[in-house]
Amino acid sequence: MIPAPCGHSWVTRFNGSRPSCGMLKRPLTKYQSPPTVNLLNWTWPGKTINQVPRWCAVDLRDGNQSLVNPMTCGFKETEVGFPVASDTNFNFVRKIPKSRQPNLDNVLLPAREDLIWSTFDAVQDGKNMIIHMYHTTSPLLCQKVFQASKAKTIDLAVQHTELVRQLSDDSISRGNHTQWQFEYSQKPSLEPKFSVKICEAVKKAWFHGKDMKKIPPIIFNLPATVEVSTPNSPFHQNPIEYFSRSISDREYCHISLHTHNDCGTGVAATELGSMAGGDCVEGCLFGNGERTVFTAASGSHQDAIKKGFAFKIPIHIGKCLTYLSTHTILAVIMRQLFVSTHNQGNEVLPTSFKNILD
Repeated sequence: MIPAPCGHSWVTRFNGSRPSCGMLKRPLTKYQSPPTVNLLNWTWPGKTINQVPRWCAVDLRDGNQSLVNPMTCGFKETEVGFPVASDTNFNFVRKIPKSRQPNLDNVLLPAREDLIWSTFDAVQDGKNMIIHMYHTTSPLLCQKVFQASKAKTIDLAVQHTELVRQLSDDSISRGNHTQWQFEYSQKPSLEPKFSVKICEAVKKAWFHGKDMKKIPPIIFNLPATVEVSTPNSPFHQNPIEYFSRSISDREYCHISLHTHNDCGTGVAATELGSMAGGDCVEGCLFGNGERTVFTAASGSHQDAIKKGFAFKIPIHIGKCLTYLSTHTILAVIMRQLFVSTHNQGNEVLPTSFKNILD
């Protein structure tokens, strides 16, 4: 462990002279409860998941969840990188379009003009490309950091969307056969009505002069980058259902879910988000503390829903790909399945296995 500066413990360093004050005694004086969206006649609690979502693996880009060694698993859509983050990212993403693979390659970028130009430099000549642009719509950031009103925020989103449309159209006019798709990301849980309003403006700018029926649908990503409530709460699910019910031309819009797992409920939030209207799921293969696609997909597997990618990955392959070992508790649990105990409930599994094997 790295020692704290000046001979203090980390708890003392960050919380004053008394190490016992590691947490606030009255957190209500500092933190507010998350707002809720009062949606009448909500329908998601009574729904079931009867079809597999559109999977997008984000392991190549998503920070410390990235696979050390990439793998083949059958995903048709992959977030391949953040090309404007560094020269390494740019050069890696630049190599992918040259392979002309049929998969959908998703690249992430912020809504900024110079970075949009650079991103298109990286993905030219690709076969199927998704330009995933994210835009800050948080009231605190817009007002205090960017000093932009809601009207100004919408104008910026429209301007950047128009630039993406212009560059993709220019690529096609030059003879490139790239199939372009656009994804726009912002957070709906803070201000659901404003979220719908800005996405309507973005959708209008993207489809301007185009026939919606002849091009791929626009993707609206509704991320939950920080878990601040339980996955079944009105704060998380109601904004998704509200967005799904309120956005116009719903059949030409795909709603993408991007949950996190800081409170340990990322998989549940993904499943309930699918019930609330989500069409796509962005996640990591193994998770490593993050949301994990394999865990979410196992639910659809046991519900007899076709999940759409290979699922059986031996433990030794997982170690090779992530450089993380499977905890020994797993082996202990598996051994205990076949150990007789005096607890009647504990005998159910080994007895059942024995009868099946016999």
